[in-house]
Amino acid sequence: AIKVVPVSQPTLIMSSNGKIDNLALAENENAIPLLNQLLRVKFKPLASFGEDETVLAFKHGANPAYTPDDALHLDGEVVNLSTMVGTRKLAINFMPLPPSSTEISLHVAAANSGNYLLNFNLEDFTGSHQLKLKDNYLQTFTPISQGKLYHFSIDKNVASTFGANRFS
Repeated sequence: AIKVVPVSQPTLIMSSNGKIDNLALAENENAIPLLNQLLRVKFKPLASFGEDETVLAFKHGANPAYTPDDALHLDGEVVNLSTMVGTRKLAINFMPLPPSSTEISLHVAAANSGNYLLNFNLEDFTGSHQLKLKDNYLQTFTPISQGKLYHFSIDKNVASTFGANRFS
């Protein structure tokens, strides 16, 4: 899972009073963030071809449950990566930026046992949240930063090395 912990973030507030628009920077729970915050994660094998990507799109007012705004994941042949909402696997998951620490389950699957990596892209994530990857199999937490590579192995004979419970 990816753990998201909020830190105070300035946002732009727009209000209209007659014909004049006032813009102000504020640190306010009711402020609306300007843009979606995108966290992109790529999954690929080290000794083969193929890759998959999932995107967490943090959006003010988004529903954390599955909605038609989300994109269902269609499994490929080599590797598969998605976020989980209930039993649904999502390629793109719109959700509100959490006000407190939360875990977002990742589903990882591969056609073969082997060595793999997760690559984190935070170029479109301007939030000041602390992000951590929790590896349930290894019982570790790893801080996530722009370009962070996380190496891990999948053993098709050991169910806890893949699936919806590897990273939760």
